[in-house]
Amino acid sequence: MRILKIGTANLNNIVGGFRSNWQKMQEALETFHLQGCHFAVFQEGVLSGYPAEDLVLHEQFNISQLEILEEMKIFCQNKCPGMIVIFGMTYQLGSVYNVAVILQGTKIIGIVPKQNLPTYGVFYDGRTFAKWRAGAQEKVNGVSFGDLMFETPDFKFAVEICEDIWSVDGPSSRHCFEGAELIFNISASPFREGVFHSRQRLMEIRSSDNETTLVYVNAVGSNDSLVMDGGGFIAQNGTIQHEIPRWDGGARVYQIDLDFTKSSRASNTTWRQNAFDRERDCGKIKPVAVECKKPLTNWQKHLPLPGSGGFSNPGIFEDQIEAIIWGLDGYFQKSGAFERVVVSLSGGRDSVLTTLLAWMWAKRLGKDPKSMITCVSQPTRFNSEATKSIASNLCEGLDVNFIEESIEDGFSRELEALQNIAQTNVGDLPPIVKQNCQARLRALRMWNLSNSVNGLFLNTGCMSERAVGYSTIGGDIQGGYSLLGNLKKTQINALLEYFLNMDNIPEQVKPSLEILLQSAASAELAENQEDEKELMPFEILDRCYSLYAGEKMSPKDIWKTMCRIFADKYGEDQIEEWIKKFIKLFHRSIYKWIQTCESVHLQELDLDRERSLQLPSVSSLEWL
Repeated sequence: MRILKIGTANLNNIVGGFRSNWQKMQEALETFHLQGCHFAVFQEGVLSGYPAEDLVLHEQFNISQLEILEEMKIFCQNKCPGMIVIFGMTYQLGSVYNVAVILQGTKIIGIVPKQNLPTYGVFYDGRTFAKWRAGAQEKVNGVSFGDLMFETPDFKFAVEICEDIWSVDGPSSRHCFEGAELIFNISASPFREGVFHSRQRLMEIRSSDNETTLVYVNAVGSNDSLVMDGGGFIAQNGTIQHEIPRWDGGARVYQIDLDFTKSSRASNTTWRQNAFDRERDCGKIKPVAVECKKPLTNWQKHLPLPGSGGFSNPGIFEDQIEAIIWGLDGYFQKSGAFERVVVSLSGGRDSVLTTLLAWMWAKRLGKDPKSMITCVSQPTRFNSEATKSIASNLCEGLDVNFIEESIEDGFSRELEALQNIAQTNVGDLPPIVKQNCQARLRALRMWNLSNSVNGLFLNTGCMSERAVGYSTIGGDIQGGYSLLGNLKKTQINALLEYFLNMDNIPEQVKPSLEILLQSAASAELAENQEDEKELMPFEILDRCYSLYAGEKMSPKDIWKTMCRIFADKYGEDQIEEWIKKFIKLFHRSIYKWIQTCESVHLQELDLDRERSLQLPSVSSLEWL
């Protein structure tokens, strides 16, 4: 047996907070040293923070990390000598590279730059980082730098960074054919719906294809709108042996037996032949020699055995809630600018869900919700008694601050002022102007409130309404941070149903949720207003968004797909009209939603011009 103790650390770091990030690393290293670990593995960009975006182009940003690196060398020599430490930072060598540093005591064993730079979806690595060429190596101040493999007296290992493992032609296949039995992948991969299962399957496939032991460690926490869900895996030759918990930072120690990989390779004749052919055709890269503590020959009873831990099967609602709470907490805590959150609570679906999520966040912090959340209802003549009651009962049940302050007088005065400015009668004003006036008055007062109490003004808009411009500039698109901006209305309805059945939601709140879910969604800006009558059924709207913006389908193909899905519910002509309406509204509304605040990143297809949908604000539909 060749048993290795591997320490993994998922740390909630902050971009540019080199010293505070290093302090968190120190705590983990001390834990790993006490456990006698052979390796300590940290995430991608653990020192620099990720994504650092254009900050990496500032020379001082990279120099300051090197200064911390000098402190790390001294610490490792004194506190954890002999342990091999793997961590991520940025490094300037003419161009700037996203690198993994392999450190042992005062010696930097090697520096491995990222080879595959994602520049799609939420990622912009190719804009700021330089790509390293496969197989290239050089010396930098006497330190091996490049596509490296490392050799101890007992085994070989290699290190790669995040996207490198997602590439079919990534470095791990070459390294394994050249003898590496152990691959470390350090990552900062953000949460998206379904990504857990994609990662899990990928680790199984890569460890199987390469007949290797694969250690994958992901970042945890949020920076801006990106939320990292942490976690990780240790997979051996196609089998997940350990699962690192998600949504939970910290240091953990696992044990693996490299003889499992040795035995699997010996029995796989196809893999052995492929390795022989590669050596014959390409030769071998000389590995960097490394001293390492001898592997153990017996399992450690106080550590989990491979395959013995419970493995999660996360539900989508739990993941969405966790991502939103982590996103809010990261933005609130790391900005250091706020003392509480404020919510414009109408009693409608979006504002109710925002309040529930904020309440869960406050409870997670161990704080009194009253000290952290202020909700404000600002009704006019158009708001029903039902929604006003939902708002007040919700806040009473959750024990959060609730204020009801009518804007009816302010609304009337604004219409009179507008009548004078526009030189027209109030009755001649377009109905949409009267609706927008209400939304803008509410936003103005919320900004003033947030300013007066150092509050983070939570926007309550959802993706569905934003996508088609069913929102007001200066009104309900306002806010400092959005929890629901990347959730469709159908998802919001499903989440509210989920909350209704949660055990930890106060029973006093649930009757209000039942009434809300049974009522028609309404902006309540005009008499007898219903959102779906003015737009289209949300199940249609949300499908249109996914198929058009996500799948890039033509209107004709969307129609064919929707007719099949809703054959027994809606007529073909009606579906065609809705599709035409959606596409027109979608393109006409881009200028609106690009003005909204940051929203927690939740899906591959977010309504986010910077990180997902890069569309021109103005364009013609002639091409359709």
